[in-house]
Amino acid sequence: MSRRVKMDKTDRELLQIMQDAFPLVSKPWLEIGRKLNLDEEEVLRRVKRLLNEGAIRKIGPLLEPRKIGKGASTLVAMKVPAKKIEKVALIINKFEEVTHNYQRDNEYNLWFTLTANNEQRLQVLIETIKRLTGIKKILNLPTERVFKLNVRFNFE
Repeated sequence: MSRRVKMDKTDRELLQIMQDAFPLVSKPWLEIGRKLNLDEEEVLRRVKRLLNEGAIRKIGPLLEPRKIGKGASTLVAMKVPAKKIEKVALIINKFEEVTHNYQRDNEYNLWFTLTANNEQRLQVLIETIKRLTGIKKILNLPTERVFKLNVRFNFE
């Protein structure tokens, strides 16, 4: 079980800004610092600490695959022997088309999503991953309809 990250009021305000109102300017950390009455270095120190402690997994945009030319996507589930799960996950994670990769407590215990320009490319990726990992037991669950949730955390 992972430990809870200790955060003060300023950390929570920083996370709220990063989630809801990240400034699209040449010096975003300086701009966030102005809002929090901190200098840029202190903002960066806090962000790095929150990243290192696992409160922040990633800083980056959320893209709509179909709107940027990634017209095909699928969810893949693999049946991986427990002793090979780390090795297989590392192989899968090397593909830039993999957007998520999760271990599950299930017969099919490794689940990941793939996006590609078209269905043919998805099939090539799946076959390549099967070959490189040696795992043949997979479920390919192509996207039929997209349901997006706008998950927002309230840090106040």
